[in-house]
Amino acid sequence: MKSHARLSLLLTVALAVTACSGGSNNSSPNPAPAPAPPPATTPPPAVDTVFSTFVLGLIGQTSETSTPVDINSTNFTFSEDANAFNSVLGGP
Repeated sequence: MKSHARLSLLLTVALAVTACSGGSNNSSPNPAPAPAPPPATTPPPAVDTVFSTFVLGLIGQTSETSTPVDINSTNFTFSEDANAFNSVLGGP
């Protein structure tokens, strides 16, 4: 009975060691390097735009199907006019 228990223990240990081996294949060649990114394009020159005028223009043309407006090359300038949006917000 002892030899049967030892054989079972030996097989269990052998299976456990085999299962823990990972199975990764380290002999495969390294993958090819990623291609170089394309050269960056020069952005268009920035345009100065009054923010309140820009926003009021967007509000005037708002629709459910309008396309987004690209503002990446826009420099906004801000006025200190507290009443700039009264026409759409219903202020005094």
